Amino acid sequence: MIRDFSENAKNELRELVSRVEDEKLCDFTDWVGDRWYDFEEWIGALSLREGLENVNRYHRKVIDKNNMTLAQLESIFNQVAAVESEYHRRLSQTIEICRALNQLLLTCNDIILPGSGGNMTAGSIHALLQGAFGAYAALFRTTVRWDTSLEDLLEEYKKKGTVTSEEMDAYIRLFEIYYAEYTDRLESLLDGLSEDQLREVKYILYTSDEPYRSIYLAELESYRMGNLSGDDTGYFSSLMNTVNVDMSQEETNPRGAFTTFYHECGHAIDYNYQDDGTYFSLSWRNEEGKSLQDVIYEDVRNDIVQTVARYTANEEAQQILTEYIMGAGNVSLDSLSAAEKKLLENIQQYYKTEMAGAVNEACSDVYGGVTNNIIHGSYGHWSDTYWYSANKTATGAQSKELWAEYYSYCITGNEEALARLRDHFPTAAEFLDEMAASMIQ
Repeated sequence: MIRDFSENAKNELRELVSRVEDEKLCDFTDWVGDRWYDFEEWIGALSLREGLENVNRYHRKVIDKNNMTLAQLESIFNQVAAVESEYHRRLSQTIEICRALNQLLLTCNDIILPGSGGNMTAGSIHALLQGAFGAYAALFRTTVRWDTSLEDLLEEYKKKGTVTSEEMDAYIRLFEIYYAEYTDRLESLLDGLSEDQLREVKYILYTSDEPYRSIYLAELESYRMGNLSGDDTGYFSSLMNTVNVDMSQEETNPRGAFTTFYHECGHAIDYNYQDDGTYFSLSWRNEEGKSLQDVIYEDVRNDIVQTVARYTANEEAQQILTEYIMGAGNVSLDSLSAAEKKLLENIQQYYKTEMAGAVNEACSDVYGGVTNNIIHGSYGHWSDTYWYSANKTATGAQSKELWAEYYSYCITGNEEALARLRDHFPTAAEFLDEMAASMIQ
């Protein structure tokens, strides 16, 4: 028996549903009728055997038994149409891909065909294959759910926990088939890395979440690698537009493998994104018109206020201590009483414990940046003018550092460090997500 989903069949069924609805007396009689059809079905009387003799009579009984409505019938036909459309789309895509692959094979044939007129030179082969393969790869990438194979492979790796170099290479090769347009530019940027370092850096990047991966790939030619040897490294130079990292230490970095590398790349991306000599993290504003600096200071102040309140119930002391800490050195320590100084020591010790260790590096560093190192944990920038200039004005390093930290954690997938950062910078973390999303629009 053929399943007929044509427009004629649909109209005929619509008429049957309407007729059944019109014949219904009340819910009780409808229920009694449905139970009779249950009995017919149980004894075999309500079946396709009978339906083959009188299809419409069979359809009417089934419609009545299941209380089908016109809306339900419409939904069934819509779903069937959607499935048909999807199969048509997939088959059409497969045909187009086969045509592109056939063209690629014909190009290869032309190259090796005797009497091809010099096509066997390196330059000719590259010119001919680049266009043919590029067309095939682009079509394949845009028409097929290619990402499923990458996702499945990555999911398999995650279940295993540890990944071998060979498995990384397999994933990288697969990724670069579909993202061939980025491969040469990425390898050019990372030319100074060893084979092992290049593998690690690529694998981390290729398995990272969006939009952070796309942000990185979009800026491959906007900066360069500088000193990677270990001498005078661990910074981004805006003057030279170079990332300088001791790559020999990155695999065992206590903050996470290659975190410093991606942190400094985060600075480079931040600096070059607008191509006007200004850092994007300092200029971007959210819908409320706030800057990253604004929300960083709000988060730190809110946290400081709550912490101080846990150490003293005296509202005047709370105000004095909060203003001293947030004053970033503009308020004299001598203005505090002996009791307030003791409270300050306890608060400082609390934060040193709360923000100890590599997992709290971002919080320790940027809380130090806001308070000019009155509050900090294990990590920080200790130069007298890094956070505030000689005239006590914030340098903007607070925003630049939080962005670079957040970016490196997102790229490397450091969920523990991200969780700590979001705990201490709840508003700023949301701001950073919005800012990152805006960078690929």
